[in-house]
This record gives sequence, C-alpha cells and structure tokens, in this order.
Amino acid sequence: MGRLDGKVIVLTAAAQGIGRAAALAFAREGAKVIATDINESKLQELEKYPGIQTRVLDVTKKKQIDQFANDIERLDVLFNVAGKFGEISDRILITSKVQQVRQPWMLVWTWGLKADEVTRGSRFVHHGTILDCEEKDWDFSMNLNVRSMYLMIKAFLPKPSSECPQPGLVPSRHPSPLRWKISAVTGCRLHQPLQSAWQLSRQMLAQKSGNIINMSSVASSIKGVVNRCVYSTTKAAVIGLTKSVAADFIQQGIRCNCVCPGTVDTPSLQERIQARPNPEEALSDFLKRQKTGRFATTEEIALLCVYLASDESAYVTGNPVIIDGGWSL
Repeated sequence: MGRLDGKVIVLTAAAQGIGRAAALAFAREGAKVIATDINESKLQELEKYPGIQTRVLDVTKKKQIDQFANDIERLDVLFNVAGKFGEISDRILITSKVQQVRQPWMLVWTWGLKADEVTRGSRFVHHGTILDCEEKDWDFSMNLNVRSMYLMIKAFLPKPSSECPQPGLVPSRHPSPLRWKISAVTGCRLHQPLQSAWQLSRQMLAQKSGNIINMSSVASSIKGVVNRCVYSTTKAAVIGLTKSVAADFIQQGIRCNCVCPGTVDTPSLQERIQARPNPEEALSDFLKRQKTGRFATTEEIALLCVYLASDESAYVTGNPVIIDGGWSL
C-alpha cells in the first residue's frame, strides 16, 4: 500500500526540478498524477512512468486553467509549483547592475484525480532591490508567482452548481479536446462524455475534503534576503494566501499549506550559476550561505510534499512548512 493510494493529484511545473521530483514521488506512492507544464517535450518524458499522465498548461492563462478544471472529473490534491517565463520572465537580473541573462521558465506542479489537495508553485526570481525593479518586472512577478495560484485555487475549489445533479454523466457544457475521464476505481482512461463543469473537478467543497499545497520560499516573510525584493514580496503573498484559504475553508474540510524551501539544487539554479562571469565563484557564494554546507535536493523537497499530500498530515493546515537546512535560523 502506498501512502497516496487512490488519490488524484494535479501538478504544475512538472517538467523539471521540484515539480518533476514531486510527480515521480507521488506516483511511486500510488497516486494518479496529472502533470502539467508548458514545456511539452520535457513533460512527455514523464508519460513513461506508471500512474502519470500529462497536459500542457500555462498557469498564467485563466482560460486554459478553467478549461483544464472542467476536464478533470475528480481531484484530491492540487500542487502548484511554477509557471513560465515570457518576454519579461526570460530575463533575470543576475547582478545588481543592469546585466541580464536569458533564463528558461520555471514550472509548477499540479496533480489531480479527486479534489482533495491543491499545490501551487510558480516561481520567477527577479534579482535586485526595489530600485532595480521596473513596473513590468513587478507586474510579471505578481502575475506568475501569486495570480497563477489565485486562478488555480479558484478554479478547483468551488461547489458544483445545484443545477446539475450528482452523480451521473452529462454532456459537457464546455467542449474540450480532452474527452476522457479517469475511472475512480481503475485509473484507466474512459472515452465517455465528461460531466458538466460544475460536476467535474470543482468538487473540493462539495466533497468536504480538499488539500491545497502552494510553493513559497524561505525568502519571503520568513527571512529578509538581499536583492530579492520582488521575489520575496510575492512569496510572502503566497504565505498570506495560504493562511487565508486555510482559515476560510477549514470547517468545510479543506486544508491549505505551503512549502518554503531554501536553496534547492535544480536545473534553474545551475543555469543561474553558469550564467555568472565566474561560475565557480558563484557556486561558492551560494554554498557559503548554506549552514549545512550543501543545497537541498529536489527529492528531499518531494518527500515533504508527499507527507503534506497524504493523510498523515491531516491535522496540518495553514502552515508555511520550512525546509531550508537551517538557513532561516
């Protein structure tokens, strides 16, 4: 028996880094995982693993999110990790000067088979103080790191409309190319008409159970970090959003927590290091602030996410869960 047997998990930013590690960890523990990302080629690599299906999704696009929510019949866990970098996001300041470097977008994971747990983790790391931050950088960071989570939670949380009886299959009011549903028993794809939008994934409140996990950071309201003004502001907002959702819906059976990592050894971190004029010096600088002398691994973060997604954490809600190797001490 796996720790997540029978749970349906929707995960964003699953193509690499923490999102990929979490998707694999969820599947190993028996969950039915729907992994999303905007990087279709990397995302498809996950399809070879049992229990994982994929869907291309841009978490900054409300229409895409709403359609995706309408296409999912059942959701237990929603995990948001990241979004994408566009015109603004593909430029990340790597010094306090105006020097910039192209960076790949970062992902967020979401798994979902039933509507019990929702995890969000968009990340856009802008380097600099408030004086280095242009309005477009501020707006983009807020859009990707905060608004994307607002959109995802709002899409998957509501009760079904009383117009539509439950259970039962009826034609979808919103035509979609995703014309399959997940069998709650076998997990197999069934080519049957989907339920209406109100009867699909928007069942957390109707089920009186749901688990939302948001990706935040220690660089937030937990710890002041130099040259992380906008990023830290957005991640502090994620903590506030998490506590608000947890407080508003605790009596309806909804849990909401956020993961607050320190520095994690991800492809995006390595790209930032290699983009510096002196990568070895940059690596040394990153390691100097690690009290354990090393970075966290994506697998370590994923194991914490498994705990938060499982019934083992049933009494945990409204918490920013820190996993930073003591960096915030």
